[in-house]
Amino acid sequence: MKKIFVFVNAVLLTASLCAQAPQKMSYQAVIRGENNALVVDKTIGIKISILQGSETGSTVYSELHSTMTNSNGVAVLSIGSGKNISGDFAKIEWSKGSFFAKTETDLAGGTNYKLTSVSELMSVPYALYAANSQPGPKGDKGATGLAGKDGQPGPKGEKGETGLPGIAGKDGLPGITGDVGIQGLAGKDGTKGLKGDKGDPGIQGPAGKNGLKGLKGDPGLQGLPGIKSNDQQKISVSIYGDTLYLQNGGSVIIPGLSVLNHKTTPTSGYGPNITDIDGNTYKTVYIGKQQWMAENLKTTKFNDGTIIPNIIDSAQWMLLNTPAWSFYKNDISNNAKYGRLYNWYAVSTITNGNKNLCPTGWHAPSDSELIVLIDYLGGKSDAGGKLKEEDTTNWISPNVDASNSSLFTALPGGFRSFTGEYLTIRERGHWWSTTESFSNYSIALYLYYGYGAVYKDVLNNKMGLSVRCLRD
Repeated sequence: MKKIFVFVNAVLLTASLCAQAPQKMSYQAVIRGENNALVVDKTIGIKISILQGSETGSTVYSELHSTMTNSNGVAVLSIGSGKNISGDFAKIEWSKGSFFAKTETDLAGGTNYKLTSVSELMSVPYALYAANSQPGPKGDKGATGLAGKDGQPGPKGEKGETGLPGIAGKDGLPGITGDVGIQGLAGKDGTKGLKGDKGDPGIQGPAGKNGLKGLKGDPGLQGLPGIKSNDQQKISVSIYGDTLYLQNGGSVIIPGLSVLNHKTTPTSGYGPNITDIDGNTYKTVYIGKQQWMAENLKTTKFNDGTIIPNIIDSAQWMLLNTPAWSFYKNDISNNAKYGRLYNWYAVSTITNGNKNLCPTGWHAPSDSELIVLIDYLGGKSDAGGKLKEEDTTNWISPNVDASNSSLFTALPGGFRSFTGEYLTIRERGHWWSTTESFSNYSIALYLYYGYGAVYKDVLNNKMGLSVRCLRD
């Protein structure tokens, strides 16, 4: 039985100097057949369908192509110029919701088509309706412009400040971003804390010129020592109850802090570190009402101690419908930065025997939980940049719109195809959800170095992707 692996790159043709945009999209695909070999100089059949609304939505247009691959196994065609099966490509209302491209291929050049992929169309194809749509209202300075109701996305507003600063205390700590925090101006020689009242009969601590003074303690408690000015650096903190969590994973208990802090559950900043069953430690971050791991999962076991097999051989990987993991290109040096790649059978409790590969109290997210994350960060168009690490060492330049303002620190760990091939490290990051879209295909989130948006795709369950865990 032949296996087909297709890499698809679909973009709009450049508009000519006439008033109307052309009703076509160029399409290129690398065709691989049995044993992952390129299919070269051969006539093949391709069926393209445009779905509206979701990965399983209604078909608004479909067409057939008979085309020949070149010496590199590349098939080139134009969507909109094939043999029409149904619908009118020129009358597709691109402004009415999301659209997905469904690709089916027959290597024999006939009509015995096999499903290859279903992918959400990126923002480029929407140039097809830019000529007769109106721009949305311009965003105020400091916020992203809102999309017009039936038009193309409105112009992007200038990058805004990150929340409101806390009220400055005379001798206080820096405020928590976006709320009335415990805020103060930095002293010339260092940051000073809130002045602690004298403990009764607490142990007196050093109140140096450059030190932090403690809040009023219960009997026997004393303020923390200060940070010297020459050691001072900007750090992110978050507060939960009486505990102050630092960016480096440390924490400090300050009795009475919850009384001064108006929120008992943080909505931004780093949280306490967590540890998996293998002893790997991960940073965590608050994003809205959710708390996420800020690093990719690295465990080799479910949290009950059951071992998840490491599958190196590509032929064996392709036949699996049980849990497995691998390093990218089977190179352990990729683990420290990018973590491990897991097939969907390791993620889903339906297929793994109701086991959990996340640390106790955490779980792999569902599609609806990914939607909560994306919506909180401003929707698909803006969320990608806020999730990506602001870097062009781990991401290929230009890493468009990357700011990592959410502290999620998404990295491009690439993926392992269902045939066992490794692809797109430093270009894309892919993360599983637990939600299956249809038989053998499930929903995943992905980010790309060339776009600032975030996307969701429907991928084969045999593929190996990264995993981020979410607190229960």
